[in-house]
Amino acid sequence: MNGFVSELKSELRMSGHGSFFPPVIIGRSAASLIVQAYISSNPVSAMLLMGDIPVTNAIVPKTFLPTPLDEFNFEPKFPIALLATSTQMERLVDHRLVRAGVQTYTTDDLDGEDAMLKIESWLDMLGI
Repeated sequence: MNGFVSELKSELRMSGHGSFFPPVIIGRSAASLIVQAYISSNPVSAMLLMGDIPVTNAIVPKTFLPTPLDEFNFEPKFPIALLATSTQMERLVDHRLVRAGVQTYTTDDLDGEDAMLKIESWLDMLGI
């Protein structure tokens, strides 16, 4: 996971992210693990996880992560939202972020206009 986090840091640096404000990070499905690992030791302005987000790191298939990944323990003290289909959201009921009360949004199609409008609305609500 450290390699993925290093790659993300490098991409952010190379993207010209020269703002005084930390970035807004969006991670979809398995990439949500990389995003959560990144924010565990790097500042962000906000984080949105979307899609088929693993409820716990223990259920991530060994083919994806050959070594165990500790559960994330960052404090959700910045804006966080989860966007998923109704079926995916039902599985997230036990996710620690849902239990912590982060914003949740459902959509029928993660690649459709409704999902984009919900992301834009959330960012507008944050003033970003």
